[in-house]
Amino acid sequence: SVFPLVPCCTQTGSAPPDTSLACLVTGYLPSPVDIKWNSGKVTQGVKDFPEMTMSDGLHTRSSLLILPDRSRQGDTYQCDVTHPGTAKTVSKTFPRESCGSTRPPEVHLLAPTCEDSSTESQLELVCLLLSFKPGKADVKWLVNGKESSPPTPAFSSAMGTDGFYMGQSRMNVTKQSWEKGDVYTCQVTHPAVGTELSMHNTSKCLACLRSSLDPNIYLTKPSYEDVIKNSGHVTCLVLGYDLAASRIAWKVDGQDSSAAKTQPLKKNSNGTTSLVSSHPVSLAQWGQGTKFTCKVTTPCCGELTQDITMSNTGIRKKEPSITISRAYHEDISGNRVSSTLICEASGFYPEEISISWLKNNSPELKSSYNNGPVSGSGTFSSYSILKIDKIGGEGNYTCVVHHPAMEQPKSVVEKVTLAPHCLVEDHGVYVEGGEEESDGLWTPVAFIALFLLSLLYSAGVTLAK
Repeated sequence: SVFPLVPCCTQTGSAPPDTSLACLVTGYLPSPVDIKWNSGKVTQGVKDFPEMTMSDGLHTRSSLLILPDRSRQGDTYQCDVTHPGTAKTVSKTFPRESCGSTRPPEVHLLAPTCEDSSTESQLELVCLLLSFKPGKADVKWLVNGKESSPPTPAFSSAMGTDGFYMGQSRMNVTKQSWEKGDVYTCQVTHPAVGTELSMHNTSKCLACLRSSLDPNIYLTKPSYEDVIKNSGHVTCLVLGYDLAASRIAWKVDGQDSSAAKTQPLKKNSNGTTSLVSSHPVSLAQWGQGTKFTCKVTTPCCGELTQDITMSNTGIRKKEPSITISRAYHEDISGNRVSSTLICEASGFYPEEISISWLKNNSPELKSSYNNGPVSGSGTFSSYSILKIDKIGGEGNYTCVVHHPAMEQPKSVVEKVTLAPHCLVEDHGVYVEGGEEESDGLWTPVAFIALFLLSLLYSAGVTLAK
């Protein structure tokens, strides 16, 4: 049997000043055996000891090789034992290093700060190697799995007071590359692990937690009034962190569309960012139940989509009934100073509706009238109130109602004059296809009656004073 022997390590874990290697041969018969180092190539520092015979009659022999400190330099040593009696040679190889004098590096890949660095065009990555021995290591950089050109300066290392080394390799990257999520790899090889590769990755998605959070997507339908005015847009609001490299695209009924407009990135006071994109919606698309898809692409989260459908084409629609109620307002002398028109639409389905006013066939400003909320469950109702002042107020007023159940809008015309007349009049004139009919609603009439009673009471109190 052949045993390669190495010296024990010191208390500090380091090798002794002289490195001694011994080759022990035991249990052979007959004698002798021939011991050589590296097949006879190493002769300096060799000391052969005499052969000994053990109690069992078998023989033992040893050879010692003494090497000065640091003389090995990673060389390989072996002892070769030839036994003439068997014509057989046994070789034993000694480990290159001993006493823990080799140690693979601890690798740390340091990424740029996750805070906004809008003023910087170049960012720096640092591959830090700690507590390794020997001091030589090979460091390469990869971008998205492909080897990059060697950084400048190259990898460098230095020995610390504990006898182990530390080193670093730095790489500059563009902010654009970092923002779009490119993956950087520090690849390290070291003699302590042979040819084994140590791979360490980083990217903005890996280094910055909030960048990997999915953004929130909110889709908003246009108002029905905007749609009938050809100014309707479906709006996609994207809210999240670090959306600078994010993109918004649209599909209309599954087909790509380039008709949308996306606003510049907005930075919010709470640290989030937002993107807003709007796509036009035609009246035909609204009526056909067109589906709009907002697709958001981010470097860290991939593609996210949100859908919205303009209307439900499968429902049964019902046209609204339309009436106008009117009240005059007088001063203390009985002169008419203003008039109020109430246009009520009722019994319609679905709930989308638009109510507007014309004066002598010209549109009234939206600020001159107030539209009430849509209420109801099975069918819906709503109203619009228009106040008319004495100055320039007389004329023909038309309440125009648009609803998805009607191909053409319905209108009700009311003629208003502020000349002395009865206190209250109710002339609901419904016009459609050239026909006229009178109608009235108890709700607005009751409302106006109560309103006038309150005015009469106020006037009476004033006269009494």
